[in-house]
Amino acid sequence: MSGYGYPPAGSSNGRGGYQGDYGNGGGGYNGGYGSPQGGRGGYGGGRGGSGRKRARDDDQHGQNFRRRYSERGDYHGSPRRGGYGGGGGRGDAAPYDRVPSHEAMKTRFKEELWTLGNDSSYDPAIDIPSMAQSIESWYFRDQSLVFVAFRSAISEMPHKLPHYAALLARLSLNAIAAPVSLASRIGGGGGGGGASKFTPAAGQSPPRAANSSGGADGTEANAGLEGEDAKPAQPEPEKVNVGHAIVQDLAKAFQAFLDERKWKSVRYCVTLFATLTTLPSTTPVVSLSSLITLLTSFVSVLDEPGLRAARGDECVRIVLEALLRLDPASLNEPGIETLREGVHAYMSSRRIEKELFADGENQGQWLDPLEHLVSAFSSIGSSDASDSTPVSDVIPNVYSALTLAPAEEDEAKSQVIEALMLPMVLVPPESDEGDLTLGAGAAIERAIPAPPITAGLRGDEGIGYDGVRLLLRLFDDETVPAVDEPAGVVVRSMVHDIISLYEVNRKDGATLLLELPRWFKKGTFRDPKAPKRPVDGDEDMPEEPEPLGPQWSLETIVVETLIVLILALPAPPHTLVYYYSVLTELCRISPTTVAPSLGKSVRKLYAALGASGGEESAGAPVLDAEGVRRFADWFAVHLSNYGFMWGWNDWAPDMDQSEKHPKCVFVKRVMDLEIRLSYFDRIKNTVPGSMLEAGVFPDEAPGPDYTYEDPEHAHNAAASSFLRTIRSKAPISETEDELSAFQKSLESENNMTTEEAERVKRDLAVQTVLFVGSRSFSHFLNALERYLTLLRNLTTSPSARQELLTTVAVFWKRHPQFHLIVLDKLLQYRLVDTRDVISWVFALADDQPGTRAKTWSDPDLWVMLQVTLRSVQKNVDGAKMRVEGLGREAELVGAEEDNRAGGEGVVDAEGDVAVRDADAPENPELAMAKSYLQEAEDEQASTLIEVLGYFAKLLPSDVSRNDWETWWLEGWVRELCRSSFDRKSITSQVIVDGIAKLDLENVSPSVASLVEAAKAWHDFA
Repeated sequence: MSGYGYPPAGSSNGRGGYQGDYGNGGGGYNGGYGSPQGGRGGYGGGRGGSGRKRARDDDQHGQNFRRRYSERGDYHGSPRRGGYGGGGGRGDAAPYDRVPSHEAMKTRFKEELWTLGNDSSYDPAIDIPSMAQSIESWYFRDQSLVFVAFRSAISEMPHKLPHYAALLARLSLNAIAAPVSLASRIGGGGGGGGASKFTPAAGQSPPRAANSSGGADGTEANAGLEGEDAKPAQPEPEKVNVGHAIVQDLAKAFQAFLDERKWKSVRYCVTLFATLTTLPSTTPVVSLSSLITLLTSFVSVLDEPGLRAARGDECVRIVLEALLRLDPASLNEPGIETLREGVHAYMSSRRIEKELFADGENQGQWLDPLEHLVSAFSSIGSSDASDSTPVSDVIPNVYSALTLAPAEEDEAKSQVIEALMLPMVLVPPESDEGDLTLGAGAAIERAIPAPPITAGLRGDEGIGYDGVRLLLRLFDDETVPAVDEPAGVVVRSMVHDIISLYEVNRKDGATLLLELPRWFKKGTFRDPKAPKRPVDGDEDMPEEPEPLGPQWSLETIVVETLIVLILALPAPPHTLVYYYSVLTELCRISPTTVAPSLGKSVRKLYAALGASGGEESAGAPVLDAEGVRRFADWFAVHLSNYGFMWGWNDWAPDMDQSEKHPKCVFVKRVMDLEIRLSYFDRIKNTVPGSMLEAGVFPDEAPGPDYTYEDPEHAHNAAASSFLRTIRSKAPISETEDELSAFQKSLESENNMTTEEAERVKRDLAVQTVLFVGSRSFSHFLNALERYLTLLRNLTTSPSARQELLTTVAVFWKRHPQFHLIVLDKLLQYRLVDTRDVISWVFALADDQPGTRAKTWSDPDLWVMLQVTLRSVQKNVDGAKMRVEGLGREAELVGAEEDNRAGGEGVVDAEGDVAVRDADAPENPELAMAKSYLQEAEDEQASTLIEVLGYFAKLLPSDVSRNDWETWWLEGWVRELCRSSFDRKSITSQVIVDGIAKLDLENVSPSVASLVEAAKAWHDFA
């Protein structure tokens, strides 16, 4: 049986499976074994095969191919067995004797380079020289193939940089000449094979012009002729240092990455260059002085006026992570001190307002990763660093394992090889869009992603800087590295990078995280399968030698990293569900090692909920309101992957506290979310009786509450009649007539006023439409769209829209998830506006009749506010996209007109468009789009001001700080200031004037201080 990506076992009968399990029938995806009875080649086979090229972009080096198949593709099928281009046999022609096609050989070469070190039997002393020979051979066949393969390897596999550095150092030992005949190297003919066109290196001439038949001079036979029939001897070709040529191309790629704002790839390239300044030790590949000059370009960015922290932090990280890879003796170079001074000057002016992240007692728990990176670098060589682990103790020196043959060593000594000088670079300036730098310079490209002209994974396509965010720390013991330890900083950075790079493939990402020990020195991480060390007094266990290395717990580091990224402020780098899925995959791959670390993390976070810091939290981070919500959301999703099983009895005693205590809110939230992820009875059976008695589990299953369904209800008959009308999909005019008749009967028979009768009529109509749509989301959407005009005619006034929101809340009081869905659709279809929802949310009190009791300790209340603010942001984003699209269209049309007229405003080679006449009339459609954008931004600003005003009234100057309701309110105000404001909005004139009118300093000093902290943060970050 064949697994995904491996050659299958052949058979003589049957059809080819997904991988080509049989040879007699149709070829499998990667080709099956051929058979004498006749088989067909696999997908993409040679001339003898029957595979077809897919219509979509599936070529072996296309970016779509690499991303669909574990980023680098599935290239494990053997070409000799009918794999890619393998030329599977037809009839009696078995594929064993066929030569693989040139494309299949290229694919196999790239796979060998990308999978270097993956095999469990990997030995650098053997495999790296072998890989070097393969690279040298391919360099003279297809130079661009080698360059592209290395670009992808460096930008996508940072954990292998020491191995690739050793490989490049091995290639740089001597220069080699092109082979006299390329035909023998390529193996010409057969199965679509043949020599590719020789591409010379810079300044090099090809030894011979290769033709399509694979011969170097036009005929294959002439390559081996001797005597009078032999051709005149060719001049000896110029020798090429392949390692240097590859590094020079990586330097070009580095500049391209920089222009395209691919900051991860930039950092990986600089890290590789830094490693190559020490390899080989006698004649380094890269000059240290040129590296220092290159790093100076990034330090010079730190002196830019109005520098944003997101940009400055990225430059500092690139510089310091490169310096950490240098030999400690190299850090005494004069240029290094200039870099050090520039970094320290930047850090001295860098201030983070932590009031926005926690109250005064807990602000110290939020750590700035950049500060610890600077501290780790500063500790190198200091007396305080005697107990810390240097980087050299965890990063393997792969090159030291390589040995040269005597002939190679003599040849290397005979050649004078100078270190490469890295080119001067210019860090591109900040764009007009701030952090969203999308294009490579042209104004016309600012709003669209840059084309993928170089290597790089999705997530690093020039979308901007990583940004500034603060992180927590769960563990502070010997199982994890210290935050300011040089080796620990490198290990944590690697874990972060793997998590970030593999967002597109969580399974491979989780697998690679658990395989990280193979890419670090032995002893860096503790072996979970190793026997426990004997303790004092234990005579039964033999004494083991003292282990080498720091012996950190890899699982604890990885779990801690993922959880703190979930809780990162102001927002995680990636979508939250990605981190959820990676943690789940880790537990599935290695449950015995990952689960204990995860359980310890959960219990530590839970124990500190509601603590005030200090000894009460036992060193665990204390979460605020948003942290509690994120913690509960992740924990519920995680339990849903493992049968919803948890030891709830351990937490049952904590449920005797106030229902607004964070521990009670957390447990109740988790159980509510579990019900959403499964069903009521299923979850109830997993909850012990002690928790059921505590009142944190709902009494009833989620569902609608149709008031008029009760036969005893006074208006049951009218509601039943109207329900039949709605279910029969009657026209709106008919439904309005029936409702009008119902209103008149209420006024005449029940002596109601017109306002009272309209209120009952509206409630009956809305509840009935909701009841018809209560079966599913699609049923609700159909009912809403069919009777949208009816509902809009019933809610023409602000008070009517408030009553509409109350009716929805009453109807879905036992199902808060569907309540949020309905609320979002009401906003989307403009049945209510943002002001209606905001005023209704803040008016929602515990004693509001008919609704589910809600206070600000209920995260759903905050989510309602988030849904409302998000709808406003969507309007702004949509208006921006409209303006940008029309602007690009206008520039292109104008450029085409100028080109046809031969005038100015033409598009140059770089795609830049010359500035057009400012007095030219503006496109009316574009002017209207700009006007709509301004309206949307003003609406957003006024909405935020209104929300701040409501919070200020709930948090007056004399409010008690010992009340849990106040604790939740302050937490949501912090989250509002962190997530809903940005640099542009908080400095807009509408916001500034609105805050001034609120007079927050006198009304609510706590809200005023948080707003000022938000201004400082958004201006800084």
